[in-house]
Amino acid sequence: TAAPAAAAQAVTSGVTSLFKGITGGIKGTIDTVTKSTTAAATTNVQQTQQAASGLQQQQMGGPMQHMQQQ
Repeated sequence: TAAPAAAAQAVTSGVTSLFKGITGGIKGTIDTVTKSTTAAATTNVQQTQQAASGLQQQQMGGPMQHMQQQ
């Protein structure tokens, strides 16, 4: 009965390591996607903030220029 038990143990450990490998791979993929998505989102936010501050400067600059001309 030792041989079947050893075989079963080998299969179990094989399945376990396979499952760990799959889980690790999935986690790695999720981490990579999360990082790239976060980086893209951060870039978008920065661009939006830059655009918004640019608009504010234009709006502020308009009336100031008119006052100086008068």
